[in-house]
Amino acid sequence: NRFIQTAMHVGLDEDDGSISTLYRDFLVTRAKGGAALITVGGAYPHISGRGFFKQMGADKDEFIPGWKALVDEIHAAGAKAMLQFMHVGRYSFPEILGTQPVAPSAIAPRIPRGTPRELTTQEVRDMVQAFASAAVRAKAAGFDAVELSASTGYLIASFLSPYSNHRADEYGGDLAGRARFLVEIIRAIKEKTGGDFPLLARMNADDLLPGEGNTVEDNIRLTQMAAEAGADALSLTIGWHESRIPAVTMDVPIGNWTELSKRFKKLLKVPVIMAYQLTTPESAAEALREGAVDFVGMARPLIADPELPKKIQEGRLEDITPCVLCNTCFEKIFAHEPVRCTVNTAAAQEAAFAIHPAAKSKRVMVVGGGPAGLEAARVAALRGHKVTLYEQSDSLGGQLALASIPPFRHRLAEAYKYLAIQARKAGARIIMNQAVTAELVEREKPDA
Repeated sequence: NRFIQTAMHVGLDEDDGSISTLYRDFLVTRAKGGAALITVGGAYPHISGRGFFKQMGADKDEFIPGWKALVDEIHAAGAKAMLQFMHVGRYSFPEILGTQPVAPSAIAPRIPRGTPRELTTQEVRDMVQAFASAAVRAKAAGFDAVELSASTGYLIASFLSPYSNHRADEYGGDLAGRARFLVEIIRAIKEKTGGDFPLLARMNADDLLPGEGNTVEDNIRLTQMAAEAGADALSLTIGWHESRIPAVTMDVPIGNWTELSKRFKKLLKVPVIMAYQLTTPESAAEALREGAVDFVGMARPLIADPELPKKIQEGRLEDITPCVLCNTCFEKIFAHEPVRCTVNTAAAQEAAFAIHPAAKSKRVMVVGGGPAGLEAARVAALRGHKVTLYEQSDSLGGQLALASIPPFRHRLAEAYKYLAIQARKAGARIIMNQAVTAELVEREKPDA
């Protein structure tokens, strides 16, 4: 199918950069859920690129056996596996990196990180080779492709942009000079891995840095240069972390960026992927129909529901846990915590929250039809208990229903509607307009 689980740093790897059991479970769960291609990482290709809490590494041969075991599991689940390389650059958290971050120029980002150190010309050339060596390791581990993170302000993107690249050597200056680092990385990877090993580049369609970053026209040319250098597909993103213009929040309409991706697709001779605000089955299908993309990338929707592609294939649209675009997942990562999801407790803790049949079926009374009550009813019923939920008003959703009323918060309504449908489908009985009193509890005598 045309679903690609795009790269997402989820804060689940070991401190030394190796793959943890938690991260493996996270990825394999999404492979089983039906996505055609699972992106692993981003992984730092050089130790200076490590800058996030529990980030995956790609700078040592010692990682290869762990990768191979993961790739084998992803393949066994029916999906392909791709490793993304992400050098965090000037966005590194110095307290995690343990030293001063590096960048094309010593320009501090707007987000609180501190001023980076400018890489020397020789260090830039060495970094090109570090990316190529990481790709050789990925191929040796059995990955089906590799991807370069060249967007949103990370190291490669910061070389591409006049906002962050003020260099006077051959890696700065005009568009071609600023693109040299990316072009050399692509060529070096192709040279070291062979021309038939797929290489993707994830790049900005719009930096959303008006008057400071690259224009859309600049980015079209940059993506063309990447394709001409050997990139086999382009995965488009929107905005930098420093942009003041929203790209993926609740107030940005679903499908908002498809007209932009159409412009790139018309001018590029390689497949185009985009994930931004294609968070529903309907928006994904429309983007494909309109020729805006060749493949649909998804990250947050697959955190919310790893079985989203499978459920679409089976026609079970109402069973899809909706991503409400709250960005709790981002918030946790920037707070140095493992990724968490508002609508999917099991995200990134799949084994701990797997639903198993209860040893003994009990009569369970759930008091209140807010999100907590609906989720308790859903899970208890799925485990085989006989569940009755009582709601004293004539509507479900509780404070989540109230939270969905203000402007741009309507997506929150999808969450409690989903929970109500799923609680009923699991077998829970829901009684409205019934307050729970001590007398009612005495009369019903629930086990829990």
